Amino acid sequence: METLYIKKFALVFLCAALFALPAAFGDEAELKRVCASGTLAELEAALSGTSADVTFQSGNKPLHVAAEHANDPAVIELLVKRGARLTDEGLERLAPLMLAAAYNPNPK
Repeated sequence: METLYIKKFALVFLCAALFALPAAFGDEAELKRVCASGTLAELEAALSGTSADVTFQSGNKPLHVAAEHANDPAVIELLVKRGARLTDEGLERLAPLMLAAAYNPNPK
């Protein structure tokens, strides 16, 4: 009887965790994708529900992702206009400018 109770509890806990995953990770993953390779319209839409200065689980912020990957400098301009800070250090204590200089091949 006790084993059945434990199995039911585990099943309920697992279902609750699975339903929470998209809310916890889906929005972050989508915002990262948009900052790295999305359009300005997509970024505007993504920022309508969150701050441009939100900290991801990795320790980076949207500006770090855009500085490292975005091809369009307007993405970075939009993030800064929306409150992203240029001097914040992220993962490995790197600022967005450091990431842009080291990894972004775009000459702009």
